[in-house]
Amino acid sequence: MDNKQKLEEILRKRGIAALHTDDTKEEDIPEASDRFKKLMDIYYTLKVTADMETPYWYNRIWWENDGDLIEVRRAKAVAGGYAHTTPTILPYEKLVMNKTKDIRGAFPFPWVCASFFNSLAESLMNEVDAPAENEADSVSVVGAGGGNVTESYGEIISIAKKFGMRKEDIPVLVKVSKYWDGISVEDVSTKYAKMIPEYDQFSAVMDSVVVMFDSFAIPQGREVMNYYMPLQYGFDEIQKMCDDRIALVMGEAEDDGILGMSRGYEGSL
Repeated sequence: MDNKQKLEEILRKRGIAALHTDDTKEEDIPEASDRFKKLMDIYYTLKVTADMETPYWYNRIWWENDGDLIEVRRAKAVAGGYAHTTPTILPYEKLVMNKTKDIRGAFPFPWVCASFFNSLAESLMNEVDAPAENEADSVSVVGAGGGNVTESYGEIISIAKKFGMRKEDIPVLVKVSKYWDGISVEDVSTKYAKMIPEYDQFSAVMDSVVVMFDSFAIPQGREVMNYYMPLQYGFDEIQKMCDDRIALVMGEAEDDGILGMSRGYEGSL
């Protein structure tokens, strides 16, 4: 199938008449701007980094609000994590800030999956006390999607042979993860999964690594920024849209339970 046929097939599936396609042609992808090239050079030079800034605040505020509605408690914890994220803005950026204070950074989700960190707690703490070894470049694989910290070096501890975490953050990781032992999303989903018929077959598939992990419990990085919304409407307008929707969905409770919460949680959005 040539490009014209592909285009006609796509249009047909969308119910669009394949008119005026005779003059179609593929356009060359324009070269990236100097500003963007500089940002990408910085990104590819840096190592994959994890830190405990967001998990610490999420955990702290979650337990401070013990007894609150789960949805409200979760919202407060997430907001606390965001509010305490150290901003990092590069000179060439127009859409500023990242998931963490590190340019190529991420953070653990112990409330979702704590078993991995809990199982490594002792060995991680032993590494914190071990003398510094190796140079960064000798233990990092840099290439397509590279930057992985495959071994510990200096003041950096390798997590799962991918992320580098500073030694000072490791005790925080160990302590925060312990709070979630037995009650994380992973633990609770496993508890209920065992009640389902043919769980043994599911477990055997997981053990054989046909499927690498429980996708319901482990975040997979499929959270992609919707740039269209802020660029098209601006943040002020997005806030107004949220306020309008909240007023519509979370208005008078009437006969809708406590404060009309079920409308907000069960649908209408």
